[in-house]
Amino acid sequence: APQTITLTPNHAGVGDRELVTLGIPFQPGIVSDARRVRILDAAGNEVPAFVKQTLAWHWLDGSVRAVKVQFHADPKRNYRFAIDQLRTQAMEEVPYEQGTRPGKMDAPVPRVLATLDPAWLVESRIVGMQLPHDGKRAYDRYVDRQWQWAKDTPYAGSHGFLFDRASVIGMQYVRSGRPDAFAEFYNSATFYLSKIKRGGNGGGWPDCTGGWEFDGVNACDPKYSYVTPHLLLVALAGDDTRVDAATI
Repeated sequence: APQTITLTPNHAGVGDRELVTLGIPFQPGIVSDARRVRILDAAGNEVPAFVKQTLAWHWLDGSVRAVKVQFHADPKRNYRFAIDQLRTQAMEEVPYEQGTRPGKMDAPVPRVLATLDPAWLVESRIVGMQLPHDGKRAYDRYVDRQWQWAKDTPYAGSHGFLFDRASVIGMQYVRSGRPDAFAEFYNSATFYLSKIKRGGNGGGWPDCTGGWEFDGVNACDPKYSYVTPHLLLVALAGDDTRVDAATI
């Protein structure tokens, strides 16, 4: 599958040298050492990058499931990743927030969206067995119609932000590779995780331990702290900064 990295400016003030952070997922058995992940420019020259393994295929062969990648890039240029040899150009890890701006509800979104080809994302199996988006398929026509109104559903209110919003949109980004789906996935996920309830007395309603709190909603329900949004933020966006010890 294509190993292209598509950069899309997501801010009016984006310049010709921006911090790019992304996650690259891999199917089982493809990469056993994160040092083999390199970033290349359009001419095939290696770009200095920070790369570290974030997820592993623990219950299969222990190979790399996803890596976090950071590099400085000109958003107008083309880049790709390669796994054919050891990386020779490195840089230090940079705070993730340096590459973000405030999005909806002041939750962060990347200044530059870094997206991968849907064929690669689907083959990685990061969201299980899927098919790439096909506009001729009835299911995908249905999803496309739903997206026209769902993408603008407000975050406020008791019904505008179900626990699986970020996950569903993240899965559709995997199938389509669309930058707008990735941006809404990331915005939804960072907002969602910021409202996870971390305290409580361990009893029942309304002060149960865990859940989700926002805009009058106090959800005492374990499903509101399920791990798919955390997993996808790490695997697709390379954002391993949202899950702190208090959340765990």
